Amino acid sequence: MELDIVGQGLTNDQVDAMQAGLSRMGKPDAAVVVTDDFVGTVRNLTSQERYSTDRGASIVAARTLSLEDRSVIVVNRPEVSHLPPREFERLLAHEAGHIQLNERAEGLAGRRNLVEADWEWWLLRLGGLALDELRIERHLADLGYEVSGVGTVDHLTDSLYQLNAEIVLALTDPASSDVETLANSVMKSHDWFSKHLSYFAAFHSDLAGSELAGLPNHAKKNWNDYVGPTWKGRVDLYQQAPTSAEPIGGSDLNELLREAGRQEKALLSKIGFLYASERDGFSFRRVVNDDVCSARVQRAIAVARMYEGT
Repeated sequence: MELDIVGQGLTNDQVDAMQAGLSRMGKPDAAVVVTDDFVGTVRNLTSQERYSTDRGASIVAARTLSLEDRSVIVVNRPEVSHLPPREFERLLAHEAGHIQLNERAEGLAGRRNLVEADWEWWLLRLGGLALDELRIERHLADLGYEVSGVGTVDHLTDSLYQLNAEIVLALTDPASSDVETLANSVMKSHDWFSKHLSYFAAFHSDLAGSELAGLPNHAKKNWNDYVGPTWKGRVDLYQQAPTSAEPIGGSDLNELLREAGRQEKALLSKIGFLYASERDGFSFRRVVNDDVCSARVQRAIAVARMYEGT
């Protein structure tokens, strides 16, 4: 492991665990930066001045950057310093999966021509990024790692609540009278939620109903409202995808990515919105009625009060 420390660093046990995770994935010499200034480090390495870590119902523990000459794993020390070694090992193993995909050029770079409209590309990108997470998590499952915290049923409950709250806030925010502002808010929520579904699917793709039956009633309602019949199509897509350890040909990957874009379009419609191409660009409009929106507001308020009382 080529390790750089920017800030306080980690314990020896945590560093050894990071090395173990990289080695388990066949990337023992990966470049890793552990930093107290995660956002600043990512911005400096990528020149993405607008990069942030605002991710809805989760924090950013690490990110693998695909630079011109190499891949670099950046670890967000303040957010992970409390983790036991076994979770550090899993975190670095997951990031090493991104390196596997980067080295085989199995990402989105050079694939803008798969769709025509910009909005189709935005949805395909969401689907492609979620597909990466799914492939990596499936490989970790094959290696015997336990499900990630993000992939648990309990976390699904929290994610569904967070998604509902964010969509309600987006719809009631006066700034959302500007359609671009509304679209940005909705797509930001869609982005993290889609990734959470991929983590969940990696260990629950054969979900037939037993685990969903154990969800709290508000979570069941959110699931039926926001995911519902789109789940089968997503699972069918993910079952066709190889793990991150298995190379995939360009044409096969392209077809998976196109289908991933279609699945994100279906999910967006359940979230309540639709993009459509127009003569001079595209439109973004709400496609759920006022009664559905009102029910979402009441559900968000009820759950928020319940959480406040616990």
